Amino acid sequence: MINEALKCICQSYPQLEGTKILKLLADESNRPILSTVLELVLTGKLSIKEAELAYYHPLGIPLTDYRTLQEIRRRMRRLNAMKAQYLSSHAGEQSPYDAELKALIKYCKECTKPSGAIKNSSDELRKAYRRQYAAIRRLFAKAEADGHQEAVAIVKRNLRLGYSSMIFRPENSS
Repeated sequence: MINEALKCICQSYPQLEGTKILKLLADESNRPILSTVLELVLTGKLSIKEAELAYYHPLGIPLTDYRTLQEIRRRMRRLNAMKAQYLSSHAGEQSPYDAELKALIKYCKECTKPSGAIKNSSDELRKAYRRQYAAIRRLFAKAEADGHQEAVAIVKRNLRLGYSSMIFRPENSS
């Protein structure tokens, strides 16, 4: 069933990048493949096995640390207190502390997620996954618009996307 669905989608859109990704995953079904490996295979003339041996997969690097954030927040509290004292004794809406406060707030927003957790630098694995996810999403949208909803549903059921992606094929299917 999955074979027919893959064949239908891949033959209908052979030039799309999402098709090329699905073909690579189908050739190595039931085996997870890192997004960076897929990227190397798509852009170069390497096989999957060569690409797995040729590339080191580092993780993202934290943009800051908790101690630095703690010190920044302490400094921001002190600046806010100094700003309040300054504004109470001087008429106006601006203080000499506004520029530093603004810079510290900007730094915190750039280095942390909305939950307060520290962001990592965008690593290659994440970038590759996002590109591949978008390519497959575009392929599925085009196929569904052209009337291949059933094939897309079958492939989606058997596709595991992530930093390591794979197409799952049941043992009784070839």
